[in-house]
Amino acid sequence: MDDRDLQGLFHREGLVEASINLRLEAAYGFTRAGMLALSQLAADVRSRSGLGARSVSRQSLAKALAQLAIASWGERPNGPLTDREFDEFDEKISKWFASLDIVRTHYIPCTVNAWPTEAFAIGPVRFYPFNEFPVEDLGLMREDVWPAGEGAMSSLAEINLGGLLRIAQMRNAWTVAEVAVPGREKTQSELTADIAVDVALAIVQLLTPPRMFDRASRATSRAAPVWWARLSVTEGTVSPGSQNDEPGRVFGQGALERELAQFDSALGSMGNRLQSYIDGSGILPALDETWCNAAYWYHEAVAEPLDTVAIAKFETAIEVLFRSESSSGSKKRLLQGLEAFFGKKKGDDVGGITADELATSIVTSRSRVLHGTWPTLHSELPDSKGGVAVGSATAERLARFLLIAFSEAVDAYGAACAGDDTVEALLDWKLQQLTPPLGSPSA
Repeated sequence: MDDRDLQGLFHREGLVEASINLRLEAAYGFTRAGMLALSQLAADVRSRSGLGARSVSRQSLAKALAQLAIASWGERPNGPLTDREFDEFDEKISKWFASLDIVRTHYIPCTVNAWPTEAFAIGPVRFYPFNEFPVEDLGLMREDVWPAGEGAMSSLAEINLGGLLRIAQMRNAWTVAEVAVPGREKTQSELTADIAVDVALAIVQLLTPPRMFDRASRATSRAAPVWWARLSVTEGTVSPGSQNDEPGRVFGQGALERELAQFDSALGSMGNRLQSYIDGSGILPALDETWCNAAYWYHEAVAEPLDTVAIAKFETAIEVLFRSESSSGSKKRLLQGLEAFFGKKKGDDVGGITADELATSIVTSRSRVLHGTWPTLHSELPDSKGGVAVGSATAERLARFLLIAFSEAVDAYGAACAGDDTVEALLDWKLQQLTPPLGSPSA
């Protein structure tokens, strides 16, 4: 039998998850209905991990449960399962979850800065130059990777690091992000590491001037190249051209380090949110994860070349931050945020327009782009037809200020042990801080 014969056999028998026993010349597996039942079981038993759903996806866990069941019952006689068999299976599930209680350290090449940059950390994510890769952690010596003279790297170094070096060369990604992820199944651990690096890069983008680090990205992300070559012909005239979009190129050497040091408090605050997302260590884990979700959208937005798509993503970052459920809810929460974090009420001026006009414009822009009222494939937003036009640069500044202020508010809220782990409770608490208590001199 070849692979097509085997797949045909499984298809005829209705098996979508199967295992072959060569000794008995048999195949065991689950039908689609069986895998649906295991998927429902997976959703129930994920609570056995301290990280819950973040420890393993439902699909991966359902496949793991299928393999445990096949190994346990594949050769048993037909008939109902006994209570003892269920208890033994339950014990195997617990042991599988216990096997996740490990820490995987991931190394991810990134494009961060056009200039040589000293090693720095964003919460649990450490960035350092590729030539400072901790090869000792891989059981290598530095001469294995960077031999003297014209020698080639050792065979073990090629096995362990060859692929990483090649993708770094292809994507001009000479900064390595190191992040340790605890308590996840392998695929989920890799995904968490990628997300953590994206959020860490978002923090860099939040704390540096706009446009300077928009191209900062993982080598493995959906990112545009940092160097462009173009060619066009107009009436027989050939026009070649090139463009260098390396992040930080016009910022100057040492500028990134100075900028991050200048905002050390905000850097530490946002790093706390990311640390909690990875290991669940925060006292307000729901707010921490909410902030990381919004920061991820901000990272996506700054990389967008089209204003139409960018403003939709910036507004999505704001909606995610405030857990909005509708356009009207989004405007209401945005106005609450403007008042809670900046003391700006609906009719207050926020740079030539009122807070209400700002909130209306941003929410409307996102809605019209995503619902097709405004065309997506334009380089800029259309006129507002009587309303107040707000561009993506304004949306970016607002998202930036809200993300930084929100994170610092979570720290203060947690330190005060002020209430529930919800956005609503945080906003209520912040608004209360703006209202002088009765009987105070300013009341």
